[in-house]
Amino acid sequence: MKIVFSAWSLRELEEHYNYLNALNPRAAARIHNKLLDSIEKLAAQPLMGRIEPSLEHLQSFARWGSGNDIKRSIL
Repeated sequence: MKIVFSAWSLRELEEHYNYLNALNPRAAARIHNKLLDSIEKLAAQPLMGRIEPSLEHLQSFARWGSGNDIKRSIL
């Protein structure tokens, strides 16, 4: 499975990284890398996480995870 980022998602990722980087560069890099590693897992496990009720009207690809899972929404 291919993970596709919306323009909004990419902006959010960059803004969060920049905010954290200003406070603590090491923590920002660690969190950013952990997030990207988790996103890569979606290619192997595309159904991880529960279906977000507010996204049920979309394809089954719209999911929201918790804990070790992550949010994903291919819009």
